[in-house]
Order: sequence, then structure tokens, then C-alpha cells
Amino acid sequence: MKKQILSLILFMLIYIYIVTCTACSNRSPSTDHIEALLKEYGIKKYNYFITDDNTTLTKNNFNETTNLGEKWIETLSLPLILTKEIRNEHINEDSLLRCYMSIRSINKEKLLIKDIIRIPENQPSILPLYNENISFYMKHLIHRQFPEAYNDFYKNTLKIEEKHSWNTKNILTTTKYISSYFDEQNITEYMPIGKDIPNLFPTWYVENIYQLAGWYTFRLNKHVVLWSSMSDESQTLLCIKFIDLRKTIAIIYPNKEGLSPFDSNGNPDLLLSPIALDILKNTFEPNYCKIDFNQSKEKLCLQLKEKRKSPYIALYIKELQSHIRLASRINNHNEYQKLKEVYDTLFPHSLPCDYLKVSPLTAINYVSDRMNASRYFILNEESNITIFHSNQRCKYIAKDKSTNDSIVFADKCWIIKEQSQEIIWKPAMTNNIPVQIIGVEKYDTILAPGKYIVHYESDGKHSFESWLSFPPLIDDYGIRIYKK
Repeated sequence: MKKQILSLILFMLIYIYIVTCTACSNRSPSTDHIEALLKEYGIKKYNYFITDDNTTLTKNNFNETTNLGEKWIETLSLPLILTKEIRNEHINEDSLLRCYMSIRSINKEKLLIKDIIRIPENQPSILPLYNENISFYMKHLIHRQFPEAYNDFYKNTLKIEEKHSWNTKNILTTTKYISSYFDEQNITEYMPIGKDIPNLFPTWYVENIYQLAGWYTFRLNKHVVLWSSMSDESQTLLCIKFIDLRKTIAIIYPNKEGLSPFDSNGNPDLLLSPIALDILKNTFEPNYCKIDFNQSKEKLCLQLKEKRKSPYIALYIKELQSHIRLASRINNHNEYQKLKEVYDTLFPHSLPCDYLKVSPLTAINYVSDRMNASRYFILNEESNITIFHSNQRCKYIAKDKSTNDSIVFADKCWIIKEQSQEIIWKPAMTNNIPVQIIGVEKYDTILAPGKYIVHYESDGKHSFESWLSFPPLIDDYGIRIYKK
């Protein structure tokens, strides 16, 4: 009898454990999860699709006209047309690219999409309006150089005629088709780094390219994410492709303040969107449980402390930041103060709370392995500048006993003035933060009017893409520049 009771108790414990884990863990967002998420933010009208290797889940009840159609579809299609023309060896006919090719040898004279993307970074002087979105150049190149390929793709592949009528249903249908077509492209024969990526994928999945026309890249804990978003005065589109998980999620819904993955200056940042954050956590975190931000400060601290060793801790920090910004926006002082105290206590090495509602002048966010990135910014007058920089310190032990050990940065960042190519700022080594701590360091400086380029180079280990040990308690890894 005693054994039967013990067996029954053991069975019940196992059952409770399985039910609990099932409630907290769902690596593939379901329709129930998406709908509950949108309901949480007061969104009643929406369409979405979720695709993976085996299934497609859709909802198409939101049927309204949209002005996003042509611009959205064209942006997503540009890389596909470029891929085809590179494969046909037509791309080198462009005079601008020939100019670039003569500047440096590229992949043994074989041009890849990553080289086209990096023209604005490496040779800004040869690109008109280089500080504009790279899709400007992509669109200009395709319309001017490959009009027949452009028209053929739209008419014969996408079945889009002139004066096409776009609505919130057919725009997602076409997005789904482009997404699957996009996955089939392979022009590089490079093998991606992530062991969970089974097949060959295009350069933009493998190389750390910041933006491929309208697609942005994001890498976290060896996951590769490609994303795109667009808004107008009435609707928002968000598309997230999980490359290694072979999954795509796209949603269109009425535009609402605070849900966009762009800051007020138009800088893209996927983790600024609480909807994107929730989808990422639900997809990546094996023991995902929703954080209750309405509970007491003490209970909230305990719940967030449990996530400190998670490889996805940055997602929880970003979620806390999102609630801080919301409390500030709706003037809920008590809630703001509670969340700020939790933030300052648990994550003192992240971006200071006072800057959470301020958009940076420019930023290189979420630095991953072997990244070499540049951003541009222009100052029309002498300006006070604040720079927040996060990096890893490394200690080198001198072989010669007569020489002192040295502390250096593992990754490098610096700012140059475009005209003179002079380095006008680079981080100074200070003793404020111990070697083992990765945190945000603040620098104040004054810059004269002019055009500037900020550079960031990372090595092949210990980055936002894959920390060597437990991740640091920071919301970001890279450099952010603010104008006072």
C-alpha cells in the first residue's frame, strides 16, 4: 500500500512538472500565443502567418487597404533580383560597382552581395546620398541597370501587375511567397558557423551584414535572425525569419505607439518592439515564462534574478526597459520609480535609465563575432556628444618579468572625421571596471561640425552572438552616440 501511494505521488509530481514546463516552454509560437500577445497590447485587427518546415498557420480576417504594399514588397524583393543578376554575372556591368572593384580585390574578383552592401561603409564618397537607407542604392541600381529582370520578377514570379490593389490580406500572402523564395537562394557556397544550420545559405545569413536592402540581421546565442518592418500612418508590418530554426513569422496590424522596432530617429532596433521581444523569447527560451511586471518590487526582483544566467538575459533586460518607457510615457510615476529601482539594482552595468527614452544619434548594436561595421552621422554645429561603449577587457601576462602585464580591449571601436580620415576619438583604458566585468562606459566629448564615421571591429569570440560563459548583465554590446 505504501509503495502504491509513493508511486502515485511520484506520478503526480512528474505530471505537474510536465504541465508546468509545457505552460512555460513553447519553442514555436502558436496561434494562441500570437493572439494573446496582440490582445495584451489592445490590438483587435491583425493578420499573421507562421511557417516552418512542416506547417503553416495563418489568420486573414483583417482585410483593409494599405499603402505599404508596393514599397514593402519591392524592398523584400531587391536582394532576390540582385542574387539572380550576380548569378548571371551581370552585376559587374554597373559603372559604380566597377569603380568599387578597382579600389580593392574582392573575393578573387568574384563580387558577392556582401561587397555591394558594404560600399557605403568602405567608400561613402562614391555613393550619392550615402547616409540614406541602403535600399535607395539597391532600388536605383536595379531600376537603372536591370529593368527587364525587375519587371519579369514582378509580373511572372509574383504575379503583380501595374496599379496592383494592395490590402492587408494579399500583402502577407506575397510576403510569405517571397520569404520561401528567399530561402532558396544560395550564391556563396559558404557553410554557416552555427552547427544547427543544416544547409548552405546565402552570404547575408553568414556574414555579419547589418542590412541587406530592407532586411536587417540580428544574431543572439548562435541564432541567426533576419527581420524587416515598415509602418505608415495606419498600419505596421513586422516580419521575423529564424534562419537556423527555419521559421518565419509575419504580422500586420494597425499602427500603435511604442510597438515599432525603430527609434524616433528611424534607427532600426528589433528589441525596441515589445511584440518582437515576446516572439523572440517564446521561440528561443526553452523555459520561457512570462514576467509579471505588475507585481511588487521584491517579487519582480526575484523573478528577474532567476533569469540572470539565461543566455537570453538581454531580452529580459530589454523587456524591463520597454515597461520603464511605457510608465514614463503614460506618466505613471509610482510604476516608473519601482521599475527604475529594479533596473538600477539588478542591471547597473547597462545603459543608464535616463537614456532609455532618448534615441541615439547613431549606434552599432548587438555586436556579433567577426563584425566589421561602420555608421555615419553628421553634425551641423559644434555639439556636446555622449558616447556609451561596452567591451571586454583582456589581461595579457607579460612573458618578460621586467615588463608589466597589460590590459587591452578585446574589440575595437573608434570615430574618424570623414574628410581627414583622422581618428578623433577612441576609448581610453580606465580602472573603473574590473577585467571580468563587461559594462557600459560613458564618455563626454565635444565635436566640431562635419561628417563622422564610427567603426566597430570584433574578434571571433565572446560577443552578443555567443558569450563564452554566462552572458554579462547588459542590454546591448557595442557603441551608442547621443547628442546632448
